Parts: sequence; C-alpha cells; structure tokens
Amino acid sequence: MFGLQAALLAIVVFATADPHASVSGTLASIGATASGAALSIDLAGGVKTVDVPSEAVVRERAVGSQWQTVSLAALKVQEPVTVFFDASGRVREIDAEYALVSTRAVIVQHGYFVGTDGIARRLVASASTTTMPLGSYVELRTDPATGDAFDASVSSHPFAGSERAPAVAVTFEVQVPANTPSSSTVYLATNAQNWTANAIRLTLEPGNRWTATVPLAAGTVLQYKYTRGSWSTGERDAGGAEIPNRTLTVGSGKAQTVDDVVARWADLPS
Repeated sequence: MFGLQAALLAIVVFATADPHASVSGTLASIGATASGAALSIDLAGGVKTVDVPSEAVVRERAVGSQWQTVSLAALKVQEPVTVFFDASGRVREIDAEYALVSTRAVIVQHGYFVGTDGIARRLVASASTTTMPLGSYVELRTDPATGDAFDASVSSHPFAGSERAPAVAVTFEVQVPANTPSSSTVYLATNAQNWTANAIRLTLEPGNRWTATVPLAAGTVLQYKYTRGSWSTGERDAGGAEIPNRTLTVGSGKAQTVDDVVARWADLPS
C-alpha cells in the first residue's frame, strides 16, 4: 500500500511540475515587438527567444549586493540571465547577476585581459572593444560561472569602493641613432596594447635620448619595442634584421628605470 501511495505521489508531482518555470543562459539580443520586447537567450542547447511583456519585472545585481529594478535595455549582451515564467507561460521576471571585478590593466592581448590580480579573463561582447590603456583602472562585469568579462568601465582614477592597486612608475629611456630625423617622434609599442605601433609617445631629451614614464603594476611582465610611429619605421639590430621583443619584469619598488639603445631603424641605413 505504501509503495502504491509513493508511486501515485510521484505521478502527481511529475504531472504538476512545470519544467519550463525558468530558463538560464546568457543574453544574446533584445528586440522590439508589438506587445513589448523579444529576448533571445543563449542556452546550452541553442538559442531560445521569449516575448517579454511590459509588466515583467527586470532585476540586476552584483554577486553579494541587493537586487535593483532596472529596465530591460540596461542588460548587456552575454550577461547571465534567468527568466521566470508564470503558470500560463508568460514571462513574469528576469534576473541578471554578475561578478564585479575592480583592478588595473596589466595585459590586454588576443581577446584576454590580465589585471593586477594575475587572472586572465576572456573579453566578450562590448568588453572586447573597450580601450584599456596600460595601468588604467578597470571595472569588469563578469559571468560568475565562466569568468568571461562582458562589460568594462575604464578610468584614470580608482573606482569608488575599490582598493587602490600598487603601481610602479617605470621610466623608459632610450638612446636612438644619430641619423634619426629631427622631425621624427619615438613611440613605445607593447603587448599590453595589442602592439599598436604608436601606443605611447616618448619625449625628446638632450643627447638624442627619448623618455616616457608609465605606471605599471608590480610583477607585470611586459614585452615592448620602439618605433617612429609605424612598424615600417620600427627598430632593428645593427645589421637591419628584426629583433626579438624586449622584455621587462616590473619590480616592487616605487620607481624603476629602463635604459635602452636602438641600433638602427628599419627604414634608415646604419
């Protein structure tokens, strides 16, 4: 008798449970409809699109913070979301939750970001197109499950509520060849800025020397080269051949100086 009751109870639970009461994934897109909006969600098995009525509640929070009611338009592409349905199958609530990371830019390369915490995070959606200068303060919104950063804010000052990361003032000093044209400007290109040839402008000093001071986090391993604004006018060895990337490991002091020499430029004779 007990076994029969248990079996009947299981049948009742199975019959009344709604397997579609909620779905979780990442936001793919938002579109307009006559009755409100259409929300597309990337799920493990594909993309699901649901109609969102105007009365549906949209909430968002950073992990550990209080929920805040927001507009649907405030959500970001690839932000983690959970959509809840009522008994009739209509969307009643959308919850978006992310992890907030405050750090400083150490390396931004090949779609990945490394901050002063040493963790490599993949940049997706709008975060992948955000310019993050070396040493800048960066606040990332990340997926708690994957660590992917889908949104980024950048500032030259610490964000409110975040700890100021220690920085080392690294001064690059380079002696350039005597035949460097007086009209030229010397630049520093680094792997932290996707090897942009004119990323950091140096200042001319007496004696055909150029210098620039850059704030870098202690422990940063930086690769770099000198150019005159383009790779066709980049540095070469004395024989005119391509040189390996220069490498710098930032110490833990308050200041550090690097003293380099450019043997020749790619577009000029020795």
